[in-house]
Amino acid sequence: MCERDLKSGDVLNVLKAGLIYNVPECINESFRYRVQTKKITVVVVFKKPNHVVVVTAWRE
Repeated sequence: MCERDLKSGDVLNVLKAGLIYNVPECINESFRYRVQTKKITVVVVFKKPNHVVVVTAWRE
């Protein structure tokens, strides 16, 4: 995130307001979801029902 000049608030805003347009990818026995807005994409994995891990994020 630092390399791409993204802050935690940017990621939270994407998770709140973004949409999932694609089917999740199954990598290493976990599903990765791409949550997208017009400007930012965030890839997340759900480890537990209330535990989300951000894998990567980038600006479009």
